[in-house]
Amino acid sequence: MRRLLAPLALTLIPSLTLAKSIEIDASLLLDEDVTPLADTAPPLDYRAEVTPIVWWSSLDADVSIDGGSRFGMETIDGDEPQIAAGAEARLDTQRLTFALGGFHRSDNLDDTVATERVDTIAAGSRVDWDLDITSLSFTAGYRFDDLLPEADVDLLLDVYAGVRMFDVDLSITGPGAQLDFDETWAAPVIGGRLRLNLPHDFDVLIDADFGYLPLGDTTVGTWSVFAGFGYHPTANVGLRVGFRHLTFDYTEDVGTGDREFDAFLAGLYAGVVIRF
Repeated sequence: MRRLLAPLALTLIPSLTLAKSIEIDASLLLDEDVTPLADTAPPLDYRAEVTPIVWWSSLDADVSIDGGSRFGMETIDGDEPQIAAGAEARLDTQRLTFALGGFHRSDNLDDTVATERVDTIAAGSRVDWDLDITSLSFTAGYRFDDLLPEADVDLLLDVYAGVRMFDVDLSITGPGAQLDFDETWAAPVIGGRLRLNLPHDFDVLIDADFGYLPLGDTTVGTWSVFAGFGYHPTANVGLRVGFRHLTFDYTEDVGTGDREFDAFLAGLYAGVVIRF
C-alpha cells in the first residue's frame, strides 16, 4: 500500500504547491496597493498640431513663354494683395519632427505688358491674366532642445530636409494672342526652424529653407523665410502671426531662349494653431 501511495504523494505535492502559488498571485491582483502594469507604461512623448492659415501676400513675377521676351506682372505696389489659403500639419516627437503644408492662390487681374514686345502682343498693350499657384511641401527633421539650459526661456532648433512642389497655371490674353504657361515641378529643400518659448504663453519663431535642382535643360529653385510670434492661451488652441517671403523659379532652355517663371510672394501670414 505504501508503495502505491508514495508515487501519488510525489505527484500531488507539486500540484498543491503550484495551486497555492497561483492563489497567492491572484490575491496580489486584488490588493489595492498594487498598480496595474498598464498604468506604469510611460506616456507617448509627441505633439500633433494643425494650423489653417491665410497669407495676405503680394506677387512679383517675370515670365518668359516659349523663349519669347520677358514681361512682368507686379502687384507688390498695387492696391490688391491677394489672399492665399492653406494649412500646415506637424507631428513632433522628442527628437524627430514631421511637417506637411501647402497653399493655393488664384489671381485674375489686368496688367500692362513690359516694354518689350511679346509674340503678337505689342508693348504697352493691356492684357488680362489668370494665374493659379498651388504649393505643397513635406519635411522631416531632427530636434535639438534645451539649448539655453541656464535661462528662463526654452530654445529649440529643428534641422530638416524634404521636398517642395509647385503647380503654376498662367493664361495671358491680349490683343491678337493668348499665351499659356502650365508647369508642375518639385525641388529638394533643406532648412532650419528656431523657436524661442517665452513666459506668459508667447513664442518667437524663425523658419528658413533653400532648395535647388538642375535637371538637364531645366533648373528649379526655391527659398523661403518666415518670422513671427505665437500666443497660446490654452494647451490646445493658439495664434500665430508673422511675415513670410517665398521665392520660386522654373527655367527651361527651349533652344530659342529660356521658358521661365521667376516669382516671389511676400506678405502677412496668420493661422490658428490647434494642438492634440
